[in-house]
Amino acid sequence: MSKTPKGTKRWFPKHSGKGIYADTAASSLLPCSVIKAMTQFLNQVSGNPHSGSQAAKLLEDARERVAQFIGGTAQPNEVIFTHNATQALRLAAEIVDIVTDPATRSIAVTQADHDANFNPWEVLSEPLMYARTGYFYQIPLTTDGLLDVERWPLPRPDVLALNLTSNVTGITQDVQDIRTVNPRILVLDATQAMAHFPIGLITPSTDMIAFSGHKMYGPTGIGVLWCKRKLLEAAWEKLRPGVQGVKLMQPSFFEYGTPNVLGAVGLAAACDFIQSVGWETIQNQEHMLADRLYEELCHLNNSGVEVLGAWHNRLPIMSLKFKHHNPAGVWTALAARAIRTRCGLLCAVNPHEALNCPLGSLRISLAFHHTLDDVSRIVVALKEVLKNVNP
Repeated sequence: MSKTPKGTKRWFPKHSGKGIYADTAASSLLPCSVIKAMTQFLNQVSGNPHSGSQAAKLLEDARERVAQFIGGTAQPNEVIFTHNATQALRLAAEIVDIVTDPATRSIAVTQADHDANFNPWEVLSEPLMYARTGYFYQIPLTTDGLLDVERWPLPRPDVLALNLTSNVTGITQDVQDIRTVNPRILVLDATQAMAHFPIGLITPSTDMIAFSGHKMYGPTGIGVLWCKRKLLEAAWEKLRPGVQGVKLMQPSFFEYGTPNVLGAVGLAAACDFIQSVGWETIQNQEHMLADRLYEELCHLNNSGVEVLGAWHNRLPIMSLKFKHHNPAGVWTALAARAIRTRCGLLCAVNPHEALNCPLGSLRISLAFHHTLDDVSRIVVALKEVLKNVNP
């Protein structure tokens, strides 16, 4: 596979049309190599992994390849397959519920969080708030979309769970700021990060990482919770007190029912695809796209357009607030011009409220396979829409 962005659109069948798919933050496109791996499984393997068939071997092979992709300290026996990141984060909350003291538990989240990360921790904390024995706290955002850790008024929390990269602003939070909070257990929702930069270096100081396959060139219906072995063993020991063989505990013990082997095969192929393209290629191209897109969109300020969040560690994910237009109307008009974007609250109510955009935004999200010509076409179309569509 070529190491240059030139011609990369040919790797994605969805790119064959004349339109522009600018909604990669919702779901990335499927490359040919992933489609081929999944088709080969359906044609030649299939079967139930519980019967000890080849499907079982492929499932464990996928677990190993995902662990290798995560990098750092990650091991295959720490990779739990889930349906998606939402289920992975709920499982993370269940594990925390098992291994921490429910009477005095302290949990912190942030105003940058996707609803999938915020909701399970809020539910877990409700009894504490009523009993006033623990606390549930949101670290606020600055107007730039960054964590305002200087306003962190509380002692060290038992748990800090947050989005590593925002699906609204595309901003990746500073790991040093995260470490300032110094939680006993750190849970990262890395869903928007996995396809854009390596996360191996942060695994030593992280306890759990959740992500979905469909945002990193894999299929829908598959996600991962990476959980450090010591936490898995502690949870299993409390779930099965007195049962021998904790050291033999497998991540499959936390996977319920027949696993999605097809999804795991597709996810492993997606990991291979990203590694074959190379992080340097992906990051260089996406930095160029983000730089140009942010610059062009900021020029629309006189037209009543505001880019949510400042320029800081950004991916090419930009959400727009309109002074004179409804985001849904702009979204519809762009779709009529064959430009696929996303509008609304983006399953992220808290960051929209924190950034004074409670009615939602229009999001443009790109990836390394897009071009500067795509950026120009999107901006030109947006200018036409703002000029011709009634507020």
